[in-house]
Amino acid sequence: MTVISERFSAHNSFLYFPYLGRLSMSPASFLVCLAAAVAAAQGMTLMEEIANAGSTTLVELLKSTGLDKAVDSGYLTVFAPTNDAFTNLPDNLTQTITGNATILNAVLSFHATSAIFRAQDAVPNMLIETLLKESKIRVNVYDDNAGGSIVAVNGARVIKADIPASNGLLHVIDRVIFPPAGSFYDLVAMSDVHKELKRIIDSVNYKSVLEGHVGTFFAPTDDAFKSFGAMLTARGVDFNGNDVATKEFIDYHMLDSVVYSIGAKTGMYNTWDHGESLGVMMNANGTAKINQANVILGDIPATNGVMHVIDSVLIPEPYASSIVIG
Repeated sequence: MTVISERFSAHNSFLYFPYLGRLSMSPASFLVCLAAAVAAAQGMTLMEEIANAGSTTLVELLKSTGLDKAVDSGYLTVFAPTNDAFTNLPDNLTQTITGNATILNAVLSFHATSAIFRAQDAVPNMLIETLLKESKIRVNVYDDNAGGSIVAVNGARVIKADIPASNGLLHVIDRVIFPPAGSFYDLVAMSDVHKELKRIIDSVNYKSVLEGHVGTFFAPTDDAFKSFGAMLTARGVDFNGNDVATKEFIDYHMLDSVVYSIGAKTGMYNTWDHGESLGVMMNANGTAKINQANVILGDIPATNGVMHVIDSVLIPEPYASSIVIG
């Protein structure tokens, strides 16, 4: 699901930006964190540890904004993207971040929290408050297919965990992470390529479901609906005026779990509410197919999970059996 269409990344990078801490700990976890802090008391600061870990691009950006002083003056947990993580960003997204001081400050603030987060304490769908007001990181734990687990934060893999510093903890991650711009519904509503999807959602007053359901949402584009519209009509599949069918159709585009690309595996995934399944095919080149649909823009964070943009409409039973795809 990591494939990014140039057209979509260019037109929809704004989906990442919604603008121009606390975690409960058991006594045992607290003592572990306290011990780590004491052990690191004579060690390097967070800024020094970030540089020592090789995340020099992050160091430069923090210094350019003055946030380096905040990082070294507080007791924080920092998620530090590798240099490659910054290099691999689409050019237009890099320009958006570095060309706007407000956005740059927000993105950097989203990589730190005043909470103490240790990778060993990660549980699926844990939310961590960040230094960016009202924006939270979503933690997920996935099977690594080798008897271990992957800890992910907003879809980024933690590749080096729990590095102690004199004033906090450092985790190195393989991606730059972005604050969610809103719920699934908000992302659809602000997109210029999901007007038909929004119309369908609004036609059955399904906004609250798209705001409240925690999971994964596959969002077909307007072009996807154009391609399938005539065929659906010819086959007698008409969602207009049929609220039950329309809701089933929308539900079929949602999984009951939060699946970022880092955790996706080839296989069947349960959809939300109606007990059906979607087939996921992960390709060797990192692209993904959901049933017959290609993921053309993946891993868009939402307040209630993750959204992936797809190029085809997903057809639920009993309609799929009467439709020939291709």
